[in-house]
Amino acid sequence: GEKGPDHDKCFELEVILGERHFPSAWGSNKKEAEQKAAFNALVELGLLTKISSPEDEG
Repeated sequence: GEKGPDHDKCFELEVILGERHFPSAWGSNKKEAEQKAAFNALVELGLLTKISSPEDEG
């Protein structure tokens, strides 16, 4: 989905694999939202480990 005015849109995407739904992610453009959603799916599948960054702690 998307929200916000035309000049400042935010996009939400969700990865669905078979019947499994993974956490959705927001981004300032579709590519960013896709990358974040894919990352969430890989973390949920145990293929990547989420490492906290200073950005996450804010």
